[in-house]
Amino acid sequence: MLAALGLSVPPSRLCDGAGLEAAAGSLRFPLVLKMIGPELAHKSEAGAVEVNLADMDALVSASNKMRKAVAAHAPRALTDCFLVEEMAPKPAAELLVSLHRDPDFGPALTLAAGGVLVEVLKDSANLLLPASPLDIATALDRLRVSPLLKGFRGRPAADITALHATIGALQSLFLSRPDLAEIEINPLFAGSDGMTIVDALIHVEQP
Repeated sequence: MLAALGLSVPPSRLCDGAGLEAAAGSLRFPLVLKMIGPELAHKSEAGAVEVNLADMDALVSASNKMRKAVAAHAPRALTDCFLVEEMAPKPAAELLVSLHRDPDFGPALTLAAGGVLVEVLKDSANLLLPASPLDIATALDRLRVSPLLKGFRGRPAADITALHATIGALQSLFLSRPDLAEIEINPLFAGSDGMTIVDALIHVEQP
């Protein structure tokens, strides 16, 4: 869905455990492995994601480790469905972008520091939709991670034009689809040469 908008997502393949080698054969190492299932919305907590896998042996080992970790965390969440994707380059900053429907105020956007520390940092800004480019720019400037986006201590700055374009495209998609209850991207890799949607949770309401 997001790739169809022209947004950047890592090359990936969906497979079962027996198909890991074939899936990895069409991708470039290092790879990321994620177990996919309806009970695995938050993969890190369940041990359902492994990153920076350098070769096929590491990929297979990660899948075995992952099965054990998920089974110990929540046996009902265990599946034999995996997403294998190419590792994205390290960004200037990691962001959370969440579009959701507030029961009182309607469509809303949350921008926040992303990655595994999102709940620890509690660095966020909320906007009602539709939000103007100025609203979005102001909200991003209020985040404590804003200096990273602008280039901190000589590090490359994020491509702010691409960041605004990505958020705008997500807003347009969300407002055009009443059946979308939520789009949560965490993390969005804000890099110096563009944005990469590394992980996304999309909740589609059934008619």
